[in-house]
Amino acid sequence: MKTPLSSSELEKLFSELIDNALVLFEAATKLLSTDQKHIALALSELALEEVGKSFTCLAYYSVADSIGDWKPFWDEWKAHGKKAHRAFLYEFFSTLRVELENKPDYFLSKRKTIPLEKEVSFYIDFDASSRKIITPKVAIESKEIIFRVSSVIGPINAASEVRGLLKGKSEEYKSAFSDYAMHAMTHDIYQQDALAVLRKMKKGTKEYDAAIDDIIQLFSVSPSI
Repeated sequence: MKTPLSSSELEKLFSELIDNALVLFEAATKLLSTDQKHIALALSELALEEVGKSFTCLAYYSVADSIGDWKPFWDEWKAHGKKAHRAFLYEFFSTLRVELENKPDYFLSKRKTIPLEKEVSFYIDFDASSRKIITPKVAIESKEIIFRVSSVIGPINAASEVRGLLKGKSEEYKSAFSDYAMHAMTHDIYQQDALAVLRKMKKGTKEYDAAIDDIIQLFSVSPSI
């Protein structure tokens, strides 16, 4: 699939993806107190993928008109592992995160890859060596569900905050957010580097630099809870 997208289409996709992530996340949280709580693992992972896709759309926004080959974008759109991990790039906009007692500093996944959480949450499996039927309720521990659900809160909050800041703003303002997202997506940087990167991005133009200042403000005041 090599269909090109306009910046306006990317903006609409960005917003719809965040809305869908919020719906999936809300559904996951409602299941936590039920006998079907194992499904919350998959729904949270799906929400994480949607947030990651929104980050990709944000990053491509400012360069949409200059892209000749859209294959990389659509490859990324379909790459489940990349989508899930890309959601955490929103930590370069906001450092808000939820820290649970006895939770690892960075809970990647109990599975080999995050997308496998969907399979184990939705499907019955059969272990040929033990001749046992494996059900989601048996295969999934409660703490795994809680860890994954909690890990979505930071990225989904940051994505919502970014969307709120972009609403009704100029193309130049939006482009600054997009350029920063693309930089975070394509460079190996750490959170401690973020402020220096942002300051270097300033162009001396009113709207673009105002956007950079707003990102700095968002990044600097985000609390940990």
